[in-house]
Amino acid sequence: MGKAGLSTKHQSILKDLATGSLTKKEIAKKNGIGAEHLSDLCSGNVKSAGVCATLFKTAYNKVLSDQTDDIKKLFKENKGLALKKLNQRLLNLLPLKATKDMTAELCQILNAMSKLAPQVEIGQMHTHYHLTQEERVDEFRRLVAATSKDDRSRLHDTVGRGSVATTKLVRTRSRRPKEE
Repeated sequence: MGKAGLSTKHQSILKDLATGSLTKKEIAKKNGIGAEHLSDLCSGNVKSAGVCATLFKTAYNKVLSDQTDDIKKLFKENKGLALKKLNQRLLNLLPLKATKDMTAELCQILNAMSKLAPQVEIGQMHTHYHLTQEERVDEFRRLVAATSKDDRSRLHDTVGRGSVATTKLVRTRSRRPKEE
């Protein structure tokens, strides 16, 4: 048994998983186990992979965490380098007379800058509109009514709050027959 109760074969598999150069199927074949067994080990399935599966899963999660940290660090460094290069290029373009090619290049630079980081982070989602729960419900109803084909309504009475204005629905006329 190796470190943390895992065999040398398990340690070898973890090392291969950490490098990331091979697929799980190739790693399983290289180490003489089935791809299904490797999947069971990675998921911590004790019934299929034995008692070492929980230890293997813990070690595998550590490998994944280290990889994520490395990727974040590299992204941050590369982002800084890219921004410095873009800044140098823009400073070189500043004194020149604008041309069609220069405009296209500036557009590419701006598009690249907007794509440097993810725009939505799961776990960090929040409402940007600063609306109360009741105002969100009212806004939803207003939007449903505005897009409805059966309901011909006019929207007015705007109440501003935060960066979005909410409106109250006021019926002016409807094509539906009146109920008696």
